[in-house]
Amino acid sequence: GTGRAPRRAAPPTARWPARALLLLAPLLLQPHLGGTPHTAPRGPRGSAAAAAAAAAPGPKRLMYMIAMFDTRQAMYTVAALNAIADICASSLYNVTVVLHTSRELEQSDRRVLERALLCSEAPGGQVPLVIEVCSQCKYELTVEHRKYMRQHIDEADLFLYSEDDMVLTLSTLRAWERELDIIKRERPDDYRDIMPGFLRYENPVMCSNDHTIKSIASTVGYERVMWEYRSHELYAARLREGGERMIFTKNPHQALWLLSREQVLYLEDKCGFLTSTNRPKGFELTIRVWMSSAQLVRGCGMIRLVPLDRMELFLVHHAPDKNSWRQRAHRVTLDSFRSLVAAKFEANDALDFRRLQSLVASRALGRAKGRDKRGLITLEE
Repeated sequence: GTGRAPRRAAPPTARWPARALLLLAPLLLQPHLGGTPHTAPRGPRGSAAAAAAAAAPGPKRLMYMIAMFDTRQAMYTVAALNAIADICASSLYNVTVVLHTSRELEQSDRRVLERALLCSEAPGGQVPLVIEVCSQCKYELTVEHRKYMRQHIDEADLFLYSEDDMVLTLSTLRAWERELDIIKRERPDDYRDIMPGFLRYENPVMCSNDHTIKSIASTVGYERVMWEYRSHELYAARLREGGERMIFTKNPHQALWLLSREQVLYLEDKCGFLTSTNRPKGFELTIRVWMSSAQLVRGCGMIRLVPLDRMELFLVHHAPDKNSWRQRAHRVTLDSFRSLVAAKFEANDALDFRRLQSLVASRALGRAKGRDKRGLITLEE
């Protein structure tokens, strides 16, 4: 009776809160909605979707790969997995463990490994564990993780490969990320050729004739010990004038490596990191050492540095605690090691960045004059 036109009901979307519309807008505007969505290409070069995922806020995706030939060192692998569970519990990382082994594991062995990865923050209460078996690989088992990375390059933001007896903690992982940010600030044009490194340590124990472990704290004290670094092979270095004090070691072995997805793709373009070992036939290092450490420095020309004043944050535990006893003639405590490098700074004997580059290039094999191409191992699909 008022003469007004009847009010039409507003469409459902008009009654939705503005925030809901903003959240749903990408779905409403997708041209392929109801059809087959476009799938980004996958492969060593990665995809735009993976790059966007890496830049998004939230937990980072960490692919933690371990080569375990058999179960003889499983007690040390379990120690590494316990540390991975702590990384998961921080809620800072979504971790997936990929275990490469040379034989099928017994169900009892699988249960032990799985229980070491219990994490209340993980979906299902456990860090996902992928077990890849290569019974014919023998020593080439240490190459298998590169093949796996090629197939799953878009599924992680950080990639970590380790031998089966190395323990890396959450604090070390966090320190590595912060150090990488420092390197990017100090060398914005060169940072992709520099990586934060690690130093291996062992606890002060000895192996007696009856194969039992005994403490040697009365000899070296309770401080952790190192055995792989000779004083004449230690270098003091700075990335820029007045920059932080860094350690460079001639021995590149650290039994593991940690790289961002950006670094992996860069190294694939630079030196075939995912597709070739770059290891000349007859080279003095084993394929195990080459794949876990040496290739990055000697094959790809990466400059591996550890900050002297935060050295303890970059220590990784060699869980068997046996090599420092075998190499006791070269055993030093952490404090002695620090003093050796600090003395080089006090003597103004620090390398600048260009001298570091020259030193690494002189040992890098990617462009070596006598490179034996017949010795290269190509990673097949």
